[in-house]
Formats: sequence, structure tokens, C-alpha cells
Amino acid sequence: EHLEKIVDDKNKLTAREKIHLTLVYIGKTDNEQAIIEVLSEIDFESFDITISGISKMPRLNIYVFNVVENEKLIELKKLIDAKLEKANISFNKRENFYPHITISRKNIKYKKTDFSLKLKISKFDLIASIPIPGNVKYETLYTNNFKNWFNGKYSYCLWCSIWDIVYKKIQN
Repeated sequence: EHLEKIVDDKNKLTAREKIHLTLVYIGKTDNEQAIIEVLSEIDFESFDITISGISKMPRLNIYVFNVVENEKLIELKKLIDAKLEKANISFNKRENFYPHITISRKNIKYKKTDFSLKLKISKFDLIASIPIPGNVKYETLYTNNFKNWFNGKYSYCLWCSIWDIVYKKIQN
């Protein structure tokens, strides 16, 4: 099914170019170059994740694609956290990592539907969130391509740039 057919109002969906999976939130910093140096040390192999179904986050008006628990994704997040911590770069240290892909921050109605999509994660990006009047602009500052990153049909994914996978696969 098309995503637009699952939700009641496609205008409430997160813009295609903003769909992502956040691994680490760093916040405001003047250490951009130090962060890039730390991230460039990370050597990882591409892996698959699975998204399955839509849900509403508890107590929030946020609707997400659920990411099925994945050891490699958790391993990557822990590796990034450890590298940032070792370099004394401050970041938001969440106790519980809940991997998800936000599809709307507005109240939507959606059809309960069973679907499962396997997605290749072959890179991560360091993204700057730049506030603009009434919105946010994202700018890629650094990309870490994993070993064998070109072996998958799609390349996704700090944050994992997800929009191509979601829109291309769900639209088909």
C-alpha cells in the first residue's frame, strides 16, 4: 500500500527529505571538526534493519515507523556514543534507545496494516539542523560510508538518512 493510502491526510506527513532515524542527538556545538574526526574513525559494515508497522509514541503526538530490534544498529549506536564520550564531546545520552522513523508530528489517523520492509543501512550522516522561520533545514556535514556500502540497491541512514528507502519502497 502507498503511505498516502495508509494515513488520512498526506499533508500531515513528514517531508520526504526529512525522514531519518536518529542515532545520536548532539545539540548545539562549536566542535564540528572534532566530531567529524571522531566519526571518521568508525569502521563498520553495512547491515539490514526491518521496519514494521506504524505506531503513536506514548504521551507524544508523534507517529513513527517501528524499527525491529537489531543488534547491529545497537552496536553502531554504542560505538558512536563511546567514541564521542572518549573525545569529551557532549551529546544527549539517552538511557533507552528507541529506534524509529518519524513520519508525522501532527495528529493523523492511519489504517492498521501489517507490513515489513527490510532496509540496507550502509552509511550514517552528521546532520546540522538549521532553524528557519516556521521550519528547519537540514544540511549534511559529514558522511561515513560503511565497508561494502555500494552493495545494496539503496543507501541510507548520527542520523541514518531514511527518506529514499521509505518512500521508494512504500510507494511501490
